Amino acid sequence: MTYLELSAMTRARLDELGSVGEAWRADLDEIVGALCSKWGLNVEGSFMGGSASLVVGTATSDGFESTLKVFIPRGGSGYGEYERELAALRRGGPGYVALLDADEGVRAMLLERLGSPLGNSDLAVEQKIDIIEATLSSAWSDAPNADGFLTGAEQAQGLIAFIEAEAPGSPLERDIAARAIELAGRRCNAFNPSTSVLIHGDGHEMNVLAAHGQPGTYRLIDPEPMVSSREHDLALPLRDWSATVLAGDSVAIGQEWCRRISAPSGADAKAVWEWVRVERVTTGLLMSRLGNPQAGPMLEVARRWILSS
Repeated sequence: MTYLELSAMTRARLDELGSVGEAWRADLDEIVGALCSKWGLNVEGSFMGGSASLVVGTATSDGFESTLKVFIPRGGSGYGEYERELAALRRGGPGYVALLDADEGVRAMLLERLGSPLGNSDLAVEQKIDIIEATLSSAWSDAPNADGFLTGAEQAQGLIAFIEAEAPGSPLERDIAARAIELAGRRCNAFNPSTSVLIHGDGHEMNVLAAHGQPGTYRLIDPEPMVSSREHDLALPLRDWSATVLAGDSVAIGQEWCRRISAPSGADAKAVWEWVRVERVTTGLLMSRLGNPQAGPMLEVARRWILSS
């Protein structure tokens, strides 16, 4: 099975693991072959999704299609992703991709086969926001004991530390960084375990895929679950579409998106507005460090939004 391909991000994470990553890559054909034998599958080809895994299309001899996802070994920046994702798929609502089977020994999952990402569609941004909201809200479940999951408060604290570490050497102005830290502190202090849910944590348009045979229905993949507020989950997709924001009245567009994505569930649009500004700053800083050309637009939107209040 030498035609199996890994995404660029997965290859980079394997490089972080050194000899452990090299050994896993050398054994990958054997690992996939054993899983296919166990579950009666044939490999149809690799997908370029996944940031810490091999993702391949599979099918049974009678044509039932599925997706096989095999995570890299523990360690490096991929540590814990398999365990958290598996827990989320086992607990989550119908908005998640269906988990068909799992092999925890080799850190693999067999998932339902889905269609094209929402981000590849030609729908208007407002239509995408509506679809993402409906899909996220259908996936929320009562928050479990937080053991094994980050809380919204812990995430906010981590974002503060990230801004403090990254901002000095970045193109981000000092006052914008300070304001983002203030907003993250508010979100940390607002964390309430009694009203929190298990959120997806990364519901952007490329993680929302069409369900086969169910027109208009979508499923979430690649969760980064946390015990946090609904507003936190609803804010994360609004990091996208920088070009649309910059082409118009940036603040009015952002605030309208927050109202739109909040209204169906009765979430607090002001809390969404706080979360998305923090997440815009931290995502832009990460992109800047990695040399991603989208860093500039991401941070410019963050600057305009933060200066609005």
